[in-house]
Amino acid sequence: MIARGLSVLLVLIPLAGCDAGSDLPNVAEPAVSSRVESNDSNDVVLPPHRALPTNPLGLPYPETESMAQGDRVYAVVRQSLLDAALGKTLVLRLSRVVGREGEQVLVRQPSGVPYAIHPAYVVPLRRGRFRRRGSVLAPRGGRMTHAVVRTFRRKKIVVQYTDVGLRLGQQAIARNQLGTLTGALQAGGFAIHEDGPLRRHVTLVSKGTHRDGKVRWLVLSYGSVATLVEHERLRRLPRTRRLKAGDDVLVAWRGLMTPGVIRKVEPSGLMSVKRPRFGGLTIAGPGMVLLR
Repeated sequence: MIARGLSVLLVLIPLAGCDAGSDLPNVAEPAVSSRVESNDSNDVVLPPHRALPTNPLGLPYPETESMAQGDRVYAVVRQSLLDAALGKTLVLRLSRVVGREGEQVLVRQPSGVPYAIHPAYVVPLRRGRFRRRGSVLAPRGGRMTHAVVRTFRRKKIVVQYTDVGLRLGQQAIARNQLGTLTGALQAGGFAIHEDGPLRRHVTLVSKGTHRDGKVRWLVLSYGSVATLVEHERLRRLPRTRRLKAGDDVLVAWRGLMTPGVIRKVEPSGLMSVKRPRFGGLTIAGPGMVLLR
């Protein structure tokens, strides 16, 4: 008899809970923009589709060298295009031009799929004669970096990286993956951005005339942060062959030109620079040091 009474109570309790809940207002479920695909085992939630922008910063067509199908270039990667904005990081990787789509360039990176990109986000490799101690654009892990030519080896050129902050060993790279640098204001090269009392060390990407008639460069500041700078506020860093140990210089360090003293100049063109105010030695190459 007692067991039968307990069974009745257990049935009534959930029913009472359902009646109480019926007095609550109906709350609409939030809209979900993601797609849901179902199968017999689990539901898989897919992120919403995002179209890849080709010119997220609205840049004008650049004054740059022509790019033909098959050329190697450095192009902003897909993820950087999706998140691109001034003040955010732009990553450039070695790519191959596989075609054109109107004014856009179709590029492809190793183990990737082709995508369209505005030429203002592409650094073409400048062809020219490679010389020992000459400055070049060279890939390191696929990313755009700077180096000096050490020697020649059949179809490859042996280079030494100059802008990674430390002394690395020599690397043999295929000629079609290298671009020459002249020391002038050119895509892929270095420059000084005169920003009030500060002298910022930047990497140039592309130059174009904007709607207001002003010529501006897309540049990468420290950490590859995207910035637009007027052409008149940029200075080139001349290649100085007369630098020697003991010279007072300004050296690129964490995006700024900071005072230093050259301790050693190597045959490769690399320099060991002591920064008195901050301590430690900095390894620098052409385009990173300015005589004071």
